[in-house]
Amino acid sequence: MSRVGLDALAKVRDLICTPLALDVLDDLVHDRPPFSRKDRPTAVFRAVRCLVSLGAARVRLNPIPGRPPLVTLTPGGRALHSRLVEIEDWARAYDATGGAA
Repeated sequence: MSRVGLDALAKVRDLICTPLALDVLDDLVHDRPPFSRKDRPTAVFRAVRCLVSLGAARVRLNPIPGRPPLVTLTPGGRALHSRLVEIEDWARAYDATGGAA
């Protein structure tokens, strides 16, 4: 496999294996600030860092002191989310037809 292909697989692995990364991506798509999640702040920071490394999100300092950084979705992040929804829809249809989709 080419280096480009291996790099792409590593990015997919990072996205899938980083706790809350997919949840944070979904939060961003639906305009929910990821740092509003109070249950696992360290995992949220790691998830945001993963999405930034993939080019799916950007982080800016919050102009309000003491507040968490502002995280925004990039066009690439929006496209990534769309593709993941397509895969989820396909998987749901595949399961519903017993694998005949």
